[in-house]
Amino acid sequence: MSKLARDADNAAAEAYRSGQLQTVSGSRTTFGALVAPLLTPSGCLGVMAAEIRAGKEADQHVQALATIFAAQLAALVPATPAPSTSPIKA
Repeated sequence: MSKLARDADNAAAEAYRSGQLQTVSGSRTTFGALVAPLLTPSGCLGVMAAEIRAGKEADQHVQALATIFAAQLAALVPATPAPSTSPIKA
């Protein structure tokens, strides 16, 4: 997935800006979505997005699971890239 602008008008950008779970409603023929911010002590470092079968994006249990999973994922993703361990060649 490519980078998104922070000021974009979509659920991913809103989750990033607000630090809160966002939902996109689905229908009987389309998927809904959940977008959860990846929050760290230094702020939001990205979002996790998942397509959800229509209607389930509004389920509190599904939203809770997405929030927990995003919190666990945020703990694994470094806020800044790790320094290179490759030797410098002259």
